Amino acid sequence: FFDDPMLAAMGWKLLSLLQDTRLTARLYAESLGMTLAHHLLHEFDPNSARLAVKVPLTLPDQQVQTALDYIHTHYAQDLSLSEIAVAANISPAHLVRLFRKATGHTPYAYVIRYRVERAYFLFQQRKYSGAEIAQQVGFYDESHLLRCFKRIYGITPTKLFH
Repeated sequence: FFDDPMLAAMGWKLLSLLQDTRLTARLYAESLGMTLAHHLLHEFDPNSARLAVKVPLTLPDQQVQTALDYIHTHYAQDLSLSEIAVAANISPAHLVRLFRKATGHTPYAYVIRYRVERAYFLFQQRKYSGAEIAQQVGFYDESHLLRCFKRIYGITPTKLFH
């Protein structure tokens, strides 16, 4: 038996996500699963350093653009890492690692940020309720949208636009 706090934390979080029915949980769970696999490979496989050398250091511009285009088109849907990877013609594990290098975000974080940006413009229009906006941009509910909005912009939409 071994003691690895990071492995334990990721395992418990992954378990809780597997029981979650929210739209964003699937993409987050897949991203976390890839991170967990990467951690296990590098922490417990003595040959992992040799394997890592074979991985290209950058994602070609066309693949990044294809992944981004797919996200921008389907952001309000229940996206999966596998769907985005297929669109970019790359494995999910490779996508997670290199998407972050190319964009500065994991695919999950990028999708959340993009959804919040879309919500920002809808809040500006003042035509829709928070619940309607949450549904339009792909959040499970208004509360989840508002938490993410405040985390990204540092203020709630109510305070920002009223």
